[in-house]
Amino acid sequence: MRNIWKDGIFGLAIGDALGVPVEFTSREERKADPVTRMRGYGTHNQPAGTWSDDTSMVLATLDSIDNQRKLDRKDMMRRFSDWCLYGEYTPFGEVFDIGNATSQAILRYGQTKNLDECGGRTEYDNGNGSLMRILPVCLFLFERQKKICTSEDECIYKIHAVSALTHAHLRSQMACGIYYFCVKAVLEQQGSLMERLQKGIDQAYEYYRHDLRNYTELQHFQRLMHLEKFRKIPETEISSSGYVVHTLEAAIWCLIQTDSFEDALLTAVNLGDDTDTVGAVTGGLAGLFYGYERIPQEWIDALQKKDKIERYLWNPNILYGYKTEPSFAQRGVDDGGFSINIYLNGVLEYKTYIFSNQEKTSNEYLLSENTIEQIRSVLIEEQEEIRHLKRRIDNRTLDGSLEEFIFMGQKVLIDTIQDQTDEEYERAEQNDSGRIGKYESAKRQEKILIKIFHAVAEILKREKIEMGLYHIYFRRDQILDDDM
Repeated sequence: MRNIWKDGIFGLAIGDALGVPVEFTSREERKADPVTRMRGYGTHNQPAGTWSDDTSMVLATLDSIDNQRKLDRKDMMRRFSDWCLYGEYTPFGEVFDIGNATSQAILRYGQTKNLDECGGRTEYDNGNGSLMRILPVCLFLFERQKKICTSEDECIYKIHAVSALTHAHLRSQMACGIYYFCVKAVLEQQGSLMERLQKGIDQAYEYYRHDLRNYTELQHFQRLMHLEKFRKIPETEISSSGYVVHTLEAAIWCLIQTDSFEDALLTAVNLGDDTDTVGAVTGGLAGLFYGYERIPQEWIDALQKKDKIERYLWNPNILYGYKTEPSFAQRGVDDGGFSINIYLNGVLEYKTYIFSNQEKTSNEYLLSENTIEQIRSVLIEEQEEIRHLKRRIDNRTLDGSLEEFIFMGQKVLIDTIQDQTDEEYERAEQNDSGRIGKYESAKRQEKILIKIFHAVAEILKREKIEMGLYHIYFRRDQILDDDM
C-alpha cells in the first residue's frame, strides 16, 4: 500500500541532498558542469548524499507531529531550537546551513518565548525558510481532512500559523498555502502532473481572492495562474533565488517541464543559486506524484542516514509493526535481525537480515479479517498505555539492541534493556540521581511493549504463522512474570 509520507519526504530529502554541494553556484557554472548524479563536497564540504536545513526542519516537524498528534507550534519551535543549537535532526550532529530569517526567529523565540513575535514580518523576511519545511503539515492536514470534517479555513489558518514561526509575512504564508493546495491536488486529483497542479493553483486562487486583504499579495504569484502559459516561459526568466516566490515558481516550472522524478530534480538543481531548497520543494511534489519507487535507487542508496529519515515517517497503512536489530556495538555478537509489518489490508510482511553477509529474506502472508480484528482489539485495549510510551528517536546509545514498534501508524523506538536485572536497575537509579525514575520508567515501558508483542504473536500462531518470533525474547520472559 502507498505511503504518501515516504513518497513526499524522501522526494524532498533527495532534492535537498542533490542541491547541497552546488548551493550558491551560478547557472553558468551548472551549464558548464551540470549535476547528473549524487555528488559530494563542493559548497559545504559534505559527503555525497548529505541533506541540510530543509530536511532537518522537516524531520523536526515530523517528530513534533508524531509525539503531539497535532500541530503544536510551541513544541515545533522547541525542536527547531534543538536543531539550531545542538545539531538535533542533522545527519552528522552539525548544522552547516541555516537561513538568516530562521536563525533570527529562533533567537527571538529563545529570548521572548512568544510564538506570535518570533517570525519576521517585513517584506524583507520573505525567504523560503517556511516553504521548505511545510510539507509534513500539508500531509497531516490532508490526512486529517479524510478522517474528520475540516474546513479549508482551518487548514489554511494552521498552515499560516506554522509558517509564521519563522516567516510571518503574508506572502510567505500564502506561498505555503498555495503549496498545500498543490499537495492536495496532486494526491486526490486525476490527470497529468500539470493538470493536477493547475487544479491546485485554481483552488488556491479561489480561496485567497475572496479576502481583499490577500489581493495585493496574490499579485506576486500571478505568473503561476495559467500553467500552460507559464510552461512556455524560458529558463532565463526563471529565478532560483532564496526569495519565496522565486522558489515556488522554480519548483513548479521544473515539474511541468519534465516527465520523470529524475529529470524534475536535475532540472531544479541545475538552475543554480538556492539549489538545495529549490530541489527540496520540487522533490516533495515530485515524490508525491511519481512515488518512492520511481526515485533512482542509486540516489536513495547514496542518501546519508536514510534510516534516520525513515524513523520519523508515519505510515497510516500499518496496523502493527516490529523491527529489531543489534546496535553497532553488538553487531559482532548479535548479527541478525527481523521485522514484521501487518498492513490494514491483511498482508503480513516478514523480513530477516544478517549484517555480516548482507543476507536477506522476505515473505508475505495474507491474514484473515478475523485475525486483523483480533490484533486491532489488542491495540485498542492497550491504547492508553501506548499513548504514554516515550518516543525515542535518539539512538546514540551503544548498548543493547535497537527496536522499533508501530502501533496504528505511530512509531515508538527504544533501546532495549532486557539484560538488566532488578539489582542493576536499582544500582543505575542510585548512580543517576539527576534522572531518578528513568530506569523504572523504561522497565515499565518495556513490559508494555513485550506484552503487546506476545499477544500479537499468539494470535499469529493460531494461523500457523510462527516465523521464529520468540528467538530474541527467550531471556525476556521473566519481565512479564513481574506485576505490571
